[in-house]
Amino acid sequence: MCQNGGLIGNHVSILSMAAIVAAILYNFRNLIRFSGRDTRAQFWPYVIFIFIVQSIISVIIMIPIMINMMAKIFLAVQQQAAKPHAPLDQRAIDQIIQGLYSDMGSVLTITSPILTGLLVALIAAAVTRRLHDRNMHGYWGLVPLPFTIVGLAAMPKMFATWPYRPDFGLFGLLLLNSLIHLAAIIVLIVLLAQRSVAGANRFGAEVTDWHHSP
Repeated sequence: MCQNGGLIGNHVSILSMAAIVAAILYNFRNLIRFSGRDTRAQFWPYVIFIFIVQSIISVIIMIPIMINMMAKIFLAVQQQAAKPHAPLDQRAIDQIIQGLYSDMGSVLTITSPILTGLLVALIAAAVTRRLHDRNMHGYWGLVPLPFTIVGLAAMPKMFATWPYRPDFGLFGLLLLNSLIHLAAIIVLIVLLAQRSVAGANRFGAEVTDWHHSP
């Protein structure tokens, strides 16, 4: 009985993995097809895969920056330890802190827009087809985008003034923008997570022939 149960479990796992791979390959083959409809089974494995890959790339990009930051801090500590009776070099500390914020600003200015643009390009068609399956226009997928653009544009400016000349007005604007952006993403996720509309709608026939094969 246990052996049979194990075999069934393994078979189900293989089928589930095959379904995930099939959904990912399907969406890559349809990157620029904005027509038609997609079910949740076609949509979510691909989108989750893309977000995981983007997160890994972001971590890889941040590792050398963090190492550089730690090296600067370690060097400053070593220099101070070599002169235990000397007064604290506040200017050197200020330069290190300003350099850390400058490095972060550089990442936000260059890397973040590229990764965000790539993410949008990779999921735009998939989001549109999933919304079509809900009998909604793909334009609903654009709701978070203005707030994303505002955040990308304003964040480097905030890092350029911190920590010694903080712009609290800009900080408040970014905070408000982030909250609205988060709310917009939650609304979009809820829309994308809904069941398919039964039968044909204005965007095409209901998808009933998805057999999880590449």
